[in-house]
Amino acid sequence: MQLHHEIAGSGDTIVLIHAGIADSRMWTPQWRRYAEDYQVVRYDMRGFGQSPLPPEPYQHAQDLLDLLDRLEIERAVLIGNSLGGRVALEATLARPQLVTVSDEGAGVPLDQRERIFEPFHRLQPRPRGAGLGLNLVQEIVRWHHGNIAVADAPRGGAAFTITLPLALPK
Repeated sequence: MQLHHEIAGSGDTIVLIHAGIADSRMWTPQWRRYAEDYQVVRYDMRGFGQSPLPPEPYQHAQDLLDLLDRLEIERAVLIGNSLGGRVALEATLARPQLVTVSDEGAGVPLDQRERIFEPFHRLQPRPRGAGLGLNLVQEIVRWHHGNIAVADAPRGGAAFTITLPLALPK
């Protein structure tokens, strides 16, 4: 199924997912602004705007993931309104590797990336906190048989990717 979609700008990708009472045109004000700094994708879900409604069953979240695959987009910020928010959540649950938490701070030096998960380890001394936050996150992720990794964020800073299995091993 080909969904009507438009792409503008360059850089990190943002996908705009419309509400159930609209089509991709609802994002026109944001579309123009975001395209100044990012690659922006907006599309019409099946049965909305310029995308036809087929007679066979379908899932909006799978359609979104198929569109991302066709466009060769591995990671994206998903922004949805109403039904679009639900589609964004369902797509994220179906493909959790799309989820990355990042900041635009100083980042984590390569030689410190393994150590930042050690209890009480800090990159810089601070008057508050014990240095346990990332250690606790790593432990919780491990308890759920997952993995956490750190890399450079696209605009500087650190990007933490958490991958969890959809089902626990037996």
